Amino acid sequence: MAKGFVLLFLGSFLVFGFALAQGEDCPPPQPVPECPPSQAYTCDSGTQYQCESNECGAGVRTRTESYDCQDFYKPREATDLECPGIYECITDRTKVVGGPFYSEGQAIAGQQFKQCVSSSGWSSSYEFQCQGACYPAPEVQKLEETTLSPKNVFDAAGKVKLPLNVGWKNNVEQQLSFTGAACQISSFQYKVGQGAAIAASDEVSGSTHSTLIGENSCVLRPDSNYALEVRACSGGTCGAAGTLSFSTSAATQPLYPYDSDWQEEESAAADLPATLAWCPDTKAQSFRYQIYKEEVTQQNLLWEDIVPSSTTSYEDLDAQLLKKDITYFWRVAPCTSPNLSSCGIFSQLWSFIPGGIVLSPPQLSKPLFSSGQVPVVNIDDVLEWKGDPFTPFFYLLLNVETDDEPFTKSFVNTGGSLQFPFSLFWNLLEFETKYSWQVFACGNNQIYSCEAQSDIWEFKTTGEPPTQFTVTPQEPGGTRVALPATFDWNDVPGAASYVLRFGKEGNFNKIPRIQDSQIAIDYPRIAPNTGDPAAEFFWSVQTCADKASFRCGEWSALQSFVFAPLQAPTVLEPVSTQTEFFGKDTKFAWTKDFGSNYFRYQLTFLGPITPRETSPSCQTPHPVSEGFTETNSVSLRLRCLGKYEFNVQGCIDKACQAASPQTPQPLAFAVEEFTGGVGGFVPCDANNDNPATTGLDERDPCELKHLFLLARNLIDFALWKLSLVLVILMTAFTGFTMYTSFGGMEVAARTKSMWKTVGIGFLILLFSWLLLNLLLGFVGFQVTIFGKWYELVL
Repeated sequence: MAKGFVLLFLGSFLVFGFALAQGEDCPPPQPVPECPPSQAYTCDSGTQYQCESNECGAGVRTRTESYDCQDFYKPREATDLECPGIYECITDRTKVVGGPFYSEGQAIAGQQFKQCVSSSGWSSSYEFQCQGACYPAPEVQKLEETTLSPKNVFDAAGKVKLPLNVGWKNNVEQQLSFTGAACQISSFQYKVGQGAAIAASDEVSGSTHSTLIGENSCVLRPDSNYALEVRACSGGTCGAAGTLSFSTSAATQPLYPYDSDWQEEESAAADLPATLAWCPDTKAQSFRYQIYKEEVTQQNLLWEDIVPSSTTSYEDLDAQLLKKDITYFWRVAPCTSPNLSSCGIFSQLWSFIPGGIVLSPPQLSKPLFSSGQVPVVNIDDVLEWKGDPFTPFFYLLLNVETDDEPFTKSFVNTGGSLQFPFSLFWNLLEFETKYSWQVFACGNNQIYSCEAQSDIWEFKTTGEPPTQFTVTPQEPGGTRVALPATFDWNDVPGAASYVLRFGKEGNFNKIPRIQDSQIAIDYPRIAPNTGDPAAEFFWSVQTCADKASFRCGEWSALQSFVFAPLQAPTVLEPVSTQTEFFGKDTKFAWTKDFGSNYFRYQLTFLGPITPRETSPSCQTPHPVSEGFTETNSVSLRLRCLGKYEFNVQGCIDKACQAASPQTPQPLAFAVEEFTGGVGGFVPCDANNDNPATTGLDERDPCELKHLFLLARNLIDFALWKLSLVLVILMTAFTGFTMYTSFGGMEVAARTKSMWKTVGIGFLILLFSWLLLNLLLGFVGFQVTIFGKWYELVL
């Protein structure tokens, strides 16, 4: 503590000593001095500006403004010194004492793209304003420019097809930046027209250097001349116009679905059912349009039509040709008539992909499947289904293993019901096997793109052998079979045909392509064993999946039968004791055996037994009749008096190659008399001969020669029989008439004329009779001209 006190004392002593030492060196205080003003000098107030004009690119004049100035001072005690009473002069104020004075400066050059705000008065500052009205004309690009996107499409004459894409270079912006100006283009303004008529106009962003004209609208007409103007704009005004003249093609303008890149790779989207539309054309009488699927080739031409000029669209409502997710190309051309040859240039080729819907599940239809009832199919059946009309592809999935994977196949939707024949995949299936199948609706030809699927249906393949068998006909009360034999079996579900094999065991004959579940077989395809009538025949049936019987299942169990042997017939009529016959229709009848289908008979004339038989044709033995019949009776004509013999034999076939033994004892009988009279108008095919005629046997069969004899008999009857009766009647009538007329001359004349007519008629009959007899005698007939004319034999 003592140490601290000492230090404090020493410090205070030093400070006091220093103060005493300073006070002793300061001079005595001075009086306040006077401070005179400064000399006048030039003071500069700055530069002034004035616009030369308010036109684009005007310059700015400059000048310097100056004044004469004086500074005034005042005294002030110096506060920074230790000694008091010392003064200094400080500035009190500055005063302009002369001026103003002006000197012209260097003018500021104007800028082409700016406008001076005002041209009156000087100011301490100036202002340039960016004005679109001052901008230069944009450089419009040619329509053929390849940098345009999409690129314009031209016809063969170099005219652009609508719609079109116009562009301009950024030369305005390049010039602005080149001069260092800060001006920018806020927008571009364009218009397309024909003279004062504006067809299209719009304003686009200043960063845009191209625009589509006619996009989704019909603002331009085909086959027309147009001028394009483009201006750069800013501040509500626009500069000079860049221009381009062009001609549009006569091709029709497509409208929608709008293909944004036109003929490039991208495609438009269209909702189903799709509609194609194009712009009207006042010069067209009709339009021709084409729709291609996936590629523009003749093979891929899906639809082509000509419609009236009043129609400017195709609506795919009824035809439903367009499918989902498939690329289609289309174009349209104007025509001067409904004929294809009158159509002009096609439009741009646009593409589109329909969509906008969800595909519905396919509906299966064949073979019809229901729970608990599986349809049985053969190779001629089909898998059939129907799907959404807008579905482009279907995928069929079948649970058949192919290379350890299920069987799949894609189908293009052609509209209506689709079918997949079993003939195309039957070799993958087994007989009598159950399978399932399903169909998927797909957006393209890839199974992973499928959107909907059908129900799962089942089917079973045919091939099961029959189990129920019969062979007919069978003899009553027995089991033996006759020919033709009908083989019958039960219908097998799904069978397309059957194969029948028959014969002796180990030696079978086959009959393929049997369409029904029965077949009749006749001789000689199958023949009884005549050497062993009790021999058994065997048969079985195979079910086939095709009508040609190439794809067949297993054979059924063997069936057997025995043929009934043929028996010799027994003649029932006539009996051997019968002697009088009706020659025209004599019935011969015999017994019918179970196995006989046909009969072969033979009637033989053995010789005459009475001198009354004088016909030359009845003097020697000869066969009378021989033939075949399906019945056990026949009617034969007997012409000769004498002995006959009749034989009959049963047959299986019509040719009687398989026949029964002949009748053990042939029927022998004698004809002594034919019933019926003789004579008549018809000189042939009579029961008995007329002894009154010479050289003529009326039992002979009728021939052409008998027609002349018939005519001769009719004339002979009219001349010698009927005419005499008429003469007697005429004589009586004449006498009665003359008696009652009392000798009148008129009645006598009529009577004379009548007898004259009768006489002429009689002479005509007489000459006809004579002429016909002479003709018959000339050709060989024995004719008696004046025979027993007074007899009428019928």
